[in-house]
Amino acid sequence: MKFRHKLTMVGITFLVIVAVGIFVLERKEAVEKQKKLEASPLMNPEFYKNPDFSLIDDSMYLDVIEEGIKQKRKQIEDIVNNKEEPSFINTVFALDQSGKLLQDTAELFFHLTYAAFTPGMEEVEETISTKMSELEDEIMYNEGLFSKIKVVYDKKDSLNLSGKELRLLETLYEAFIKNGSLLSVEDKKKVKDINKELVRLTTKFSQNLLKESASVYILLEESEKDRLKGVAEDDIASFKKEAQAKGKSGYLLSYINPRVREILRVGEDRELRKTLWEFYQKQGRDLNSDLVLSIMKLRAKKANILGFSSHSEYVLKGNSMAGSPKEARDLLESILPYSMSSMKKDRVELEKLARKLESDPGFDLQIWDWAYYTEKLREERFNYKDSDLKVYFKLSSVRDGVFEAIKRLYGLEFIKRDDISLYYDDSNHGIDTYEVRSDGESVGVLYLDYYARANKKAGAWSTSIRSKQAEFDESGKFLRYQNPIEVVVFNFPAPSNEGVLLSLRDVETFFHEMGHAVNAFFIDPVYASLTESYRDFVELPSQLFEHWATSSEYLPEYAKHYKTHKSIDSSLVKKIQDSMIFDRGYFVSRQLFLGLEDLGWHSLSEHEINKYESEASFEEDYLKKLGLTSEYDFVPRAHRFSHIISTGYDSRYYGYMWSDMLVEDAYELFRTQGIFNQKVSSSFRDNILTVANSQDPMSAYEKFRGRRPTVDALLRKEGFKK
Repeated sequence: MKFRHKLTMVGITFLVIVAVGIFVLERKEAVEKQKKLEASPLMNPEFYKNPDFSLIDDSMYLDVIEEGIKQKRKQIEDIVNNKEEPSFINTVFALDQSGKLLQDTAELFFHLTYAAFTPGMEEVEETISTKMSELEDEIMYNEGLFSKIKVVYDKKDSLNLSGKELRLLETLYEAFIKNGSLLSVEDKKKVKDINKELVRLTTKFSQNLLKESASVYILLEESEKDRLKGVAEDDIASFKKEAQAKGKSGYLLSYINPRVREILRVGEDRELRKTLWEFYQKQGRDLNSDLVLSIMKLRAKKANILGFSSHSEYVLKGNSMAGSPKEARDLLESILPYSMSSMKKDRVELEKLARKLESDPGFDLQIWDWAYYTEKLREERFNYKDSDLKVYFKLSSVRDGVFEAIKRLYGLEFIKRDDISLYYDDSNHGIDTYEVRSDGESVGVLYLDYYARANKKAGAWSTSIRSKQAEFDESGKFLRYQNPIEVVVFNFPAPSNEGVLLSLRDVETFFHEMGHAVNAFFIDPVYASLTESYRDFVELPSQLFEHWATSSEYLPEYAKHYKTHKSIDSSLVKKIQDSMIFDRGYFVSRQLFLGLEDLGWHSLSEHEINKYESEASFEEDYLKKLGLTSEYDFVPRAHRFSHIISTGYDSRYYGYMWSDMLVEDAYELFRTQGIFNQKVSSSFRDNILTVANSQDPMSAYEKFRGRRPTVDALLRKEGFKK
């Protein structure tokens, strides 16, 4: 017995020594981690004013974001534990201003996951998204915090708040109610678990598309160059260059290269067009179809727990101009008969032309033929080809034209800077940086990221490395804004020997995204929680600015032949204007069906969506309800429809058409008064560009236009109505 007891004491002593050793080791590691964290440039608020990307690496983000979460959590605790009577300043304002480090680091990180993705980011993206989602749930379900906000809300009429202060209070209060602050403990846990799973699934969806874009392609051998007959030589050169980049010979057609879609429009090889159409249809199908159904079911379940009939009702209530799924659907369905009628007439004409050109009276027009014969009909009717336009749209000329239009409209100037750090080291010099000035004062920085690459998501977008942020004194009085850093990202093909010549659609895209950027420089919400515009309002500045790309008044000023530098001929400008309503039935119908599919998915109740066993079963049912067949390529497939799955347009894709209604209604005022009329542009700047979510957007629009918008101008613009 004594011997065993002696061994036990030895064992205990050993365990104590081991425990102490582990504690010391963990303490040492914690100290080292803290030192590393404190030394990180991402911890310095000054870093975000002018980021030096050479100082940071992928290993820094997670630790700093975790520290940002820790800081925000502490700031929330301070609000809750404050013994003073809840007030606008110590509760609402304090909540709005919390989490600066987290916001700065997250904006930077998530921009890079789209524009310069790395394996290191992939490893932590889901973890970061999950932790941030959990923090938001924690804040929304903090009973002590909500009770203090409610105290302030209940006495709002006696507080003499300014318009923006009242908007902030009401926005925060309604967000807490809408997201379940009044739920039971059990239901709150259910929503938290759903949110966590949705983060995981939507992140996976996005990563799957990016991986597939980089790894899946069609390779044509050198001997198959004839299959590219009709395609512009600079586009063919880009396919060859992409093949060489992967160590292959021939011509590589991938999702990444936007010029591949040109084959559907100008490529003479019908079988290749069919192959490409099928190639695009199946993008993401194998990896994402199951994810889509799981995401939709979880969204419906969450909405049901929160007391909404569907995800769409949850999303749109209090967060959109439309206000409800019915209002959004009503707009789309009011336009649909016009666009479908126009498209059906166009189809008859296209098939007639195809039969003539192919000398085949039985030629059956398929969807992969649509763009090709549309282009042939355009050439026949208006006597010009897209290649006739591209020579006037050298990238640098278009950029300068965009800058000049913005200067004349709003007074912003763009000064080229070569001393601003780049987030991606591009040997093609694919990123330019500019200081943005207004009346001689610096108001921000602009990055233009031009060319497609494997670590960049497809498409074009405008976003912030650092959003416009307000500074306040100790009493909460607004002092000034910190300048934003905006990024506009494209996926143009890398330069050929002739430089980069853009298509007309590329030019419109340039104007569109710069419209977003200009909006970001002018917003004046004061409070951080009011910086996000409604999705059906945010596209107004960008879609409106597209009109300057093709205006007969402005087009000759910036469209210069890349060799002769002569302005585009007036006869060609007229042809462009005459063709603006050409084939609009197809384009508008496609946009309408994208919006309707989004609402179709997200307007289902939990019970309704549980009836579907797969994404395909929903799509089949959806097509029957709309009276469509699957051969139209505007019939969407959610497995590749990232807008409604992973980029925040769920239930809000209709917003593009809603914004179109606003745009055409607004542009009629510009057109009748002069597209550079200073009174109109100043009113648009003051009543639209500054707003964000600082006031009701419909009220803001009425101040600009003098009335509510109507759909009539949109129907006229599309050629559907006189």
